[in-house]
Amino acid sequence: YSKYPTSIAALSFSRDGRLLAVASSYTFEEGEKS
Repeated sequence: YSKYPTSIAALSFSRDGRLLAVASSYTFEEGEKS
């Protein structure tokens, strides 16, 4: 498991496992800073 600069809101693999979709919640990070 690798650390990402932003929080991982959603992480899903494609059927073949070659593609990786990562959705980071930038709004959450900004909320934490403020």
